[in-house]
Amino acid sequence: MSLEGRRVLFISYNGMLQPLGQTQVLTYLRELAKRGVKFTLLSFERDNAFTPAGARECATLKDELQRQGIEWHWLRYHQRPSLPATLFDVVRGIRVASRLVRKNEIELVHAEEILPAYVIYDLAHGRNVATIREWLREQRIWTAGRFGEWQYLNMDHSMASGKAAAEAILADVSA
Repeated sequence: MSLEGRRVLFISYNGMLQPLGQTQVLTYLRELAKRGVKFTLLSFERDNAFTPAGARECATLKDELQRQGIEWHWLRYHQRPSLPATLFDVVRGIRVASRLVRKNEIELVHAEEILPAYVIYDLAHGRNVATIREWLREQRIWTAGRFGEWQYLNMDHSMASGKAAAEAILADVSA
């Protein structure tokens, strides 16, 4: 299976103007776009994206991503009241995503929200992680970063883990 020419909708509840969007989403999408994956990105941006300065920042990033082969769309993230705001965002996101799937003839949808957190170990951590990794490898699922490695990684190690995962995916796809 080749990634080249595949059309993917990547939905992130994290904003692309936020550090997690910049480091954990855009880094991966840019590398895979270099390999010919056609990304449509839908993100939920925080209030700062809707200020005059934020609008300029969004326009600049949108142009930059477009040149890199990534079509970016964003919606406003609503925080409060928590449950109704999240439900509103989900419904609106589904409506926009459905339109993008039809318009761009999307083949694959990936949705995620990255929550910053610390990994907490228990006595069976090593055995449990080995079991999970074995099953994931059988499913051809690659993991990376703090959450995917199931260990506390600093940013530089998380980035290296993501790069290694992208290289493994590319090697597997081209085999």
